[in-house]
Amino acid sequence: METDSNANTPRSDASIQPTALLSLDTNGFINATENSTSDSSINNNNKRLLDSSASSEQVLIKRRNKLLEPTIVTQQNYCLSYPNNISRCIDCQTASPNDFAMHLTGCRFQHCRTLKYFGDNTYEFEGFTTSIDWQAPDPETLTTPNSSGQPPLNILDANFIFKHIARLFCLMFQHEQSERSTYDDKSIIRKKYMAGWREVCDECLTTLFNCHYMCKQCGYMICIDCSKQLVYLSVEQKRKSKRFCPHNDSFCLAEFIPWDHLLKLRSSVIDHLSKLKIDYSIKLYNSSRAENLSTFIKTLKMKRSHEARDIQKVWSSIDSNNDPNIEFYCNGRLPVFNEWTSENANHVFQKVWSTGCPVLVRQVHHKLSKTLWLPSAFKEHMIDHRETPALYDCETLSPIATDESILTKFWDGFERLNVRLRDEENGGRQRILKLKDWPTKKDFASVFPTLLHDLMNNIPFSDYTRRSYTYENVEYHGGPMNIVERLPSCLVKPDLGPKLYIAYSQLGSQAQKKAGTTNLHIDVSDAVNVLVYVGIGGYGDDGSDNEDEIRQVEAEILQSNIDEPQLQRLRNGERPGALWHLFRSDDAKKIREYVGRAHRKAAGSDTIHDQTAYLEKEDLDKLRDWSKVESYPMLQFLGDAVFIPSGAPHQVKNLHSCIKIAEDF
Repeated sequence: METDSNANTPRSDASIQPTALLSLDTNGFINATENSTSDSSINNNNKRLLDSSASSEQVLIKRRNKLLEPTIVTQQNYCLSYPNNISRCIDCQTASPNDFAMHLTGCRFQHCRTLKYFGDNTYEFEGFTTSIDWQAPDPETLTTPNSSGQPPLNILDANFIFKHIARLFCLMFQHEQSERSTYDDKSIIRKKYMAGWREVCDECLTTLFNCHYMCKQCGYMICIDCSKQLVYLSVEQKRKSKRFCPHNDSFCLAEFIPWDHLLKLRSSVIDHLSKLKIDYSIKLYNSSRAENLSTFIKTLKMKRSHEARDIQKVWSSIDSNNDPNIEFYCNGRLPVFNEWTSENANHVFQKVWSTGCPVLVRQVHHKLSKTLWLPSAFKEHMIDHRETPALYDCETLSPIATDESILTKFWDGFERLNVRLRDEENGGRQRILKLKDWPTKKDFASVFPTLLHDLMNNIPFSDYTRRSYTYENVEYHGGPMNIVERLPSCLVKPDLGPKLYIAYSQLGSQAQKKAGTTNLHIDVSDAVNVLVYVGIGGYGDDGSDNEDEIRQVEAEILQSNIDEPQLQRLRNGERPGALWHLFRSDDAKKIREYVGRAHRKAAGSDTIHDQTAYLEKEDLDKLRDWSKVESYPMLQFLGDAVFIPSGAPHQVKNLHSCIKIAEDF
């Protein structure tokens, strides 16, 4: 019989089992180790282990702390993939965790925020990536020439485009360089450019070029110009701001494109400008820090004011090289092209368009396939299409719930007044309906491939206006001057259309509030609007009793300050569809001020971008007399294409029911 030296408990030899020693592994955890050594060696081993430290608990803590030294990682997923202690960006705050696809490219902090990783899905905020520690590759196509795959430009077109955009690029570079000068590279957030995602300023919704400010708590982004305006807001103004970000002191400068890439690009641009003997020395104008407008915006405005003399030019036959196919409306201010394929027509268009002057092109409908653009064709296609278009009431500016029945009645009433929808909640008035921006969610090429092909083959000045598309397995390239087609392939190109705009005559409106078919507004892109069909509304089963609407239209035209050449077209039997009023982009400020006073707009609203104002004849007369602002009153007849420069305020009133197709470029 043996005796246990520790407990003095007798036991038989048969009961002896291997003894488990307690030991600490390298990770600080207690492990059991089988051992068949003698009791005395067990005792000695444990004694040595305990004597090697003040206590086993201290050893355990030390080993565990060694394990928990964090690893610095870059946030690869959307914020919702991380524990709740990691702050969410504004996109992730408002989205469902199940909305996986959107967040893979939509999260503000993805690929630019760094986290401390402790293992076992435990994270803490660490910081943000900078150009110094940046390792992720950028899309190669971001800086690769002609990654869009368009045909090479000839040297004349290339130099023409280059001289117009290169100086602007140098100005933008200087603008951003000035902003960066107060920071070092270690403090500027370097964000990965996400292919297929458009980054915009959350204040003004303008696409961001490169440098901008980002809130480190929620990812709210503002452009440099908006940041200048926000700096000088009072506490009360900031409190009343509609911004979604309350963290006024958490903004940090951020950029998408490595600055050394832009330095190299600017050097190449300057070299080529020098070879072309084009002055690139652009000085930023000094401006008081109390002003809301940034230095950059002020520079552009002063530059535009200097060039405004060309925009106000009264054109003559000398400017058209005495071309009999080019005439001028609006007392010589509006160039009108009766033909657009000749070399001289393209030369004159390029000259007048570069000044920011609107242009009218006649007789486009004669080139189109007539049967494709009839109301019956659109009615059949839209009713069969899965995406039901949204209809709007022109008088209330509100959408109308649309189904197949409502859409059928809309088309049945296109030229038949007695079957039009009525607003039973407001005395049964006849609704003035419009269908705009259609297709709203899909590319026109996928919904109307044949119409697009017909339009692109016949659209005026196609070097500027033609877009790329595929038709019957044949790829067609965009026009050489349509520079959106030459954006890097990784960028999200804006949806420039074309889009359909279909609406009734506005002359039958019974509303007290002034409203147009399209109220006063501004587009950020150049655009062309083609009137492809004009329908005269009448009574009777077939709408043939239409004399009343014709008389109304003639009366409206005669009191709208339309000049003689346009009135002659009416007398010659051409069918007018819409009345346009366009303004120079430089007059936008004066127009805003007038609308704000005359229409009593609320402070803080944009009197043009709100699209709630329509200027009637008395408004236009007051603008001319008080502010020296004169519009381009223009009749759009069947087949006319109106070219609208970007930034030019304009409004439209349908005289008859119209089908128009518009494309930005």
